[in-house]
Formats: sequence, C-alpha cells, structure tokens
Amino acid sequence: MVHAGHGVTPTVTTSVDERAGTLALAVAASLRGDSETIARLATDDVIARSPTMCVSSAIALAVEVEDRASAFSDVEVAFDVLDVAGDRAVVEWTACMTHSGPLSLRDDVVLAPTGVRCSLAGVTVAEFDGCRIRALREYWDETALVAQLA
Repeated sequence: MVHAGHGVTPTVTTSVDERAGTLALAVAASLRGDSETIARLATDDVIARSPTMCVSSAIALAVEVEDRASAFSDVEVAFDVLDVAGDRAVVEWTACMTHSGPLSLRDDVVLAPTGVRCSLAGVTVAEFDGCRIRALREYWDETALVAQLA
C-alpha cells in the first residue's frame, strides 16, 4: 500500500509510484545480495547506514550488499507499510530467509551456516534525488536475528 503521507500531496503521482517501487526494489535487492540492482538504484554518492554498515558511495554499498549475498538464500520479502512524501520514502518489511552461508557478524566473528529458516523485521528510510536513492537508512534487530540462528 502506498500513501502520500502526512497531508503532503505529491505534485506528480508517477513520481510517488516510482519512488515507492524503487525503495521496494532496493530493500529486496539488499536482502538478496543483489549488488547490481543496488548500484543502479542509488546515486553515485549515496550515503547508506544500517546496523552492519556505513558507506558513502554506490560502489561501497554494492560491495557491502554483495559481501552478504551468500549468507542467506530463499529470501522472501513482505512489505507492511510504505509511505512516500516529497523526496522521502519509508517502508516496514519482514524477510524470511534460510541461513545457508557464512554470516560475518564482526571482522573476527563469523557464524557458520545453520540451515535455519529465520525472519527479520525492519524499517528502511530513503531520501531521493529524482528517482534515485541518495540516502538510505535501515534499522533491524541484529541480536534477534542471531538468536534465531544460535
């Protein structure tokens, strides 16, 4: 579901639809480790932060996404709420996935594949420059994810 949000009326409806679609694609690509899609959707100087990364370029973001591509497979993403207002969009999501590869928790800690099917709920906030993402912030509970895999 897409809302204009907080009484803001977008001047171009397709812009809101494009931004909603772009953010949904970016979240799914990030969770699936699809670095090519992430690089295409972000500006060259995108700033992205999450519990596990802080980057300031599309190349660095793509590398981070690719680095975790093998940790999970069979990723399914459901979007609960998506609000778009002006140059910002926010989405709540839940991902169900199988822990099928090594998961790097820190530089010195790697969790071996468990084969466990787990779920992760999160929120992603994006700021846009036209139809491309210029800033991305993701929030989720890494501790809850690791507890499911232990």
